[in-house]
Amino acid sequence: MAKIINFTQDLLDEVADEVANTLERGGLVILPTDTVYGLAASVYHSSSVERIFQVKGRDATKAIVVMVGTLEEARALVDEENRWMLERLSAFWPGPLTVVARKSEVEWAHVLAPNRDSLGIRVPGHSLILAVLKRVGPLAVTSANLSGGKSPGSFKEIPEVILRNVDIAVKGDVGLTGIPSSIIRIEREGLGLLREGSISGKDLEEALGIALSTREEGYP
Repeated sequence: MAKIINFTQDLLDEVADEVANTLERGGLVILPTDTVYGLAASVYHSSSVERIFQVKGRDATKAIVVMVGTLEEARALVDEENRWMLERLSAFWPGPLTVVARKSEVEWAHVLAPNRDSLGIRVPGHSLILAVLKRVGPLAVTSANLSGGKSPGSFKEIPEVILRNVDIAVKGDVGLTGIPSSIIRIEREGLGLLREGSISGKDLEEALGIALSTREEGYP
């Protein structure tokens, strides 16, 4: 069973340090994001990322999003051709927008996005996960639910079987919208909306001045 830690803003550094230490040792952690609770592992521990698939019962061909703390980190993960559009989309960061773009030569990317040439990237807008990202670098993060289940917008919605298979679970419902991030993909001919979440397709189109096509994709 996971060690449960209650999070409040005044405990930010203390909780972030403990979570970071666990992730650096290859542990799995549940923590709040700005959208729903996430199940996280360090991208530098491939066996831990693989455990995410096992704990969730997730199809091994599906991808997991990488969360980073800054636009600069995100730019380094995508090929040069996609970077200018990534910078435009970063107007929604930190926040609930995941951007799928053609990846650069990243050593660990194949574990998160098997048999794909793209990677889903997000800079979240939650103080705790941003503090953790600053300490440990990029994280593989997906919703803390069983595959196909409801994404947990509160701690009580996290399945017991998930809690039994992680090292730490951070409880802190304040600041979660309960709505997953929107997912947009950079394509040669424009932008494709893979999932409408906290940010509507209409809002994205108005902000960017670009019509979005609608697609389906195996990102959470």
